[in-house]
Amino acid sequence: LGYLHASDRLWEMEIFRRKAAGTLSELLGPDGIEDDLMMRKLGIRRTSEEAVKSGLLGPDVDRWLSAYAEGVNARIATLTDDQLPPGFKALQFKPAPWTPADTISFMKYMGWDQGGTDTDLWFGMMVAVSFSSSLCPGC
Repeated sequence: LGYLHASDRLWEMEIFRRKAAGTLSELLGPDGIEDDLMMRKLGIRRTSEEAVKSGLLGPDVDRWLSAYAEGVNARIATLTDDQLPPGFKALQFKPAPWTPADTISFMKYMGWDQGGTDTDLWFGMMVAVSFSSSLCPGC
């Protein structure tokens, strides 16, 4: 499956991997810094790496994530510079190897992005600040 996804969607996978990790501005410049900072604060990439390292995902999930990453990397290995999707050529870079943490980050980012949680996140933060302020007025 990883091989097939990378065959059809490698550029999108790279962009969303970078969005989730807060590293998109490394490619696109300073306009992306604010979004990168927010994503780093959310910790999608950090918590994805921690989940993989924790051993709590279980052997089946570890195996599935590894197999998917191996498939993506097998496809990347078959591509010459001329065969890379146009975005890679335009920005003159090659995709890094895919990892199990990339897959988790991608899923978490898509869940966050598609869930309308941007509004929920800010609302939740305001409720938390209001709640803690009412419990501790001088804090």
